[in-house]
Amino acid sequence: MRIAMFVFNPCTRDPRVDREAWVLARAGHQVRVHAFLEPGLPVREVRNGYEVVRTDQRPAWRRFFDDRLLARLKKGAKRPGPQESLPPRSGEPFRDPPDRDPEPGGCPPPSRGDLASKASPEVLRHQAYIARINGIWAGMAASWRPHVCHAHDLDTLQAAAEAARASGARLVYDAHELWTEQHYFASHEEIEAWQALESRLAPLADRVLTVNESIARELERRYGLKGVVPLLNCPRLVTPGKDRRGRLRDFSEGRPVALFQGGYMADRGLEELVVAASLQDRVVVALRGSGEREEALRELAARHGDRVLFLPPVPASEMVEGSAEADIGMIPYLPTCLNNYLCTPNKLFEYMMAGVAVAGADVPELRRFIGEGDLGSLFDPRSPRDIARALVELSEPGRLAGCAARARRAAEERYHWEREGEKLVDLYRDLQARS
Repeated sequence: MRIAMFVFNPCTRDPRVDREAWVLARAGHQVRVHAFLEPGLPVREVRNGYEVVRTDQRPAWRRFFDDRLLARLKKGAKRPGPQESLPPRSGEPFRDPPDRDPEPGGCPPPSRGDLASKASPEVLRHQAYIARINGIWAGMAASWRPHVCHAHDLDTLQAAAEAARASGARLVYDAHELWTEQHYFASHEEIEAWQALESRLAPLADRVLTVNESIARELERRYGLKGVVPLLNCPRLVTPGKDRRGRLRDFSEGRPVALFQGGYMADRGLEELVVAASLQDRVVVALRGSGEREEALRELAARHGDRVLFLPPVPASEMVEGSAEADIGMIPYLPTCLNNYLCTPNKLFEYMMAGVAVAGADVPELRRFIGEGDLGSLFDPRSPRDIARALVELSEPGRLAGCAARARRAAEERYHWEREGEKLVDLYRDLQARS
């Protein structure tokens, strides 16, 4: 079958899209991913057996202004990408996080905070921009006459639905997030617009996928869907090198290393983790990544004794190998929104594949994997003291080795893409049989 996928990014660091396209191409399907064109990237690229087609989303006047008038001034500088046209996210001034006593039974479900009733003009313009790009992609894909149109997240569902309708194709909706429950929405108007789109288009999909059991059941409840498929973000099966500690070994002086690997963004609990590093001396804390909060995190770490090692990010293809340099993988996401509360980030399964113990927020899905699988320790991510307590408990040599071994065994036996991806192959086999 010809499968048209859509993703609202340049398709360079989206492991879920790459894994899905790869496994379907391996199963004999022709897969084309529609994505953004950014400077330095090819318009067309064949990768892992599938094709990426990138289009320049700038309007004509912007292309002329950038490429003709400012080209010499901008030589060597990165042009802002499509995601950078988003309005800035609001947030509290950066300061030491407040500590609190952990609540028995795990973190409570979040409540939506005070939001503005109306969206800002910037948000409305960005929503119009998303709709325009979806229309462009729909026309491009429909001309290819795909058999299936596969939307990666809600911001491409309009494109997939329109292309499917125009070409008589099947529609697959792959919800990477519980979209309308993310932390950065600032107004009821914006949330209601996305909810209206999802409630209108999701029931039209022939199949709906998402990242875990909890979000699958929530989507079914909200939109009257049946049989939403949880497709876990497991990495491909690899065996990391036996000794990858390198720079971390020199810094740790023989102590276990707890590593957070990913983007430095709001609501990931990184401020609390930095403070927790100063409240104990049994475990070294390292942050590997980059993002909008890096400077403030470094300032916070300096105020608390420079007890955190900051490392540059590694390529998406090396996340498992990078995780294997540590002893403990950290997932301190704050339960500030329902999407965070129900999350199973990619890094959970990368840590497991790397064969390291896992310390994570005490929220439902992480509790199911880490707690029930006895892979590490749970903590209240809002409490630096509780994070420190979990790190100290996990640092005991016997405990640490046992958790790491169980994590690796679970990855080898169950949580790897060669096995998890077969769900997707079976789903497409069913769609083909019904075509």
